[in-house]
Amino acid sequence: MNVIFLPGSLCDARLFGSQVAAATKAGFSCQVQDLSIDDSIEAMAARVIASIPRQSVLVGLSMGAIVAAEIVSQAPGRLAGVALMNTNLRAPDSAQLATRSQWARQVRSGEFARVVADNLTDALTFFPSRNSQLIFDMAMSVTSAGFLRQNKALLHRRDRRNDVAQLSAPVLITAGSDDQVCPPALHADLAQRLPRARFQIIDQAGHLSTLDQPAVVSDMLIDWLTFCNEQIHTQEGIHEHQHA
Repeated sequence: MNVIFLPGSLCDARLFGSQVAAATKAGFSCQVQDLSIDDSIEAMAARVIASIPRQSVLVGLSMGAIVAAEIVSQAPGRLAGVALMNTNLRAPDSAQLATRSQWARQVRSGEFARVVADNLTDALTFFPSRNSQLIFDMAMSVTSAGFLRQNKALLHRRDRRNDVAQLSAPVLITAGSDDQVCPPALHADLAQRLPRARFQIIDQAGHLSTLDQPAVVSDMLIDWLTFCNEQIHTQEGIHEHQHA
């Protein structure tokens, strides 16, 4: 089974390092997509769709989960499961629009590193002493140009909560107990729209829960991916029986 990891904004493959290692060890074929190339959620989704096999499982965190929801809207039949982690599938509110517009102005003025250091590194993790440097390093790797593209995409994103609710494939929803960016209440609302979804809150985890609780998130994810894989084989068996 193919597992496609979709990072959050200003993050790269290191965001999912532990989870990719665990999933690969469990026998899944893993790839991490680069979401810093395009400046709209729709274009990011289209790029991913063009590069993944049918019956793929998406694992998206934050902006990555927003892209996953867009993929559900564009090509639901390609998916065998979707994990939505630490995310907000609503359209941006006025406060988010103001904040991100201000960040864009600062970055264009050459203050990219300052914007990241002052607003993101400590705010995204429950364990800043352990993870802040990695968060900063990932952001620098995405670059200021990549940030501006991702920021534009997030400024113009659409509400995709109802689109995800139409998905028949398995869904996993996870929230960090101490996520200040996308609080657990947002995920509880999403879980109510998806009554068959698995919903789990990760204790002592902020927005980047994969870094804050790598072992807990990896174990949870492997359990769910195994379930998705079983569902694929069950459906294949049903189809074979129907055509026998």
